[in-house]
Amino acid sequence: MLADYEGTDRDSVVHKVGLELTTEVLPIMHQHTSHRLGGRNADELVLLPPRVAVNTGKQWPRVTRYHLEPPFVLCHNDLEQSNIFIDPVTHAIVSIVGWGYAGYYPREIEAPLWEHSVSEHWRTDEPEALWRLLNDVTGREGCDGGQIKEEK
Repeated sequence: MLADYEGTDRDSVVHKVGLELTTEVLPIMHQHTSHRLGGRNADELVLLPPRVAVNTGKQWPRVTRYHLEPPFVLCHNDLEQSNIFIDPVTHAIVSIVGWGYAGYYPREIEAPLWEHSVSEHWRTDEPEALWRLLNDVTGREGCDGGQIKEEK
């Protein structure tokens, strides 16, 4: 996996993987769209990765927005280095795992976590900006403890 790669050219390999993700993988994923926010979890709350919701208790409802253009796109939401497996010789991506937080979201929610080590990526994201984005998209404010505030 990318997180375990220790070659002297590590920075260039991480850059190459990032280029493959942004020019090949993510554009294909973003062709898959939905007007329904969220993933495949059974409840009616959006399942967000810890980098967005950790230590906040904030939750957002799943909503359908037919008027939204472009619609929500398929996002992995956890493209950290430990979820990206690469060929040891060519450094091409061979597999992406860890799809538990995947779903349909605004494309801006997909953070370039692959650019940082796992211990660093928690500090690279700005959850407040993502909270505002989710508030705008859902028409509701994220709430604490699972009680969804009424639509504005």
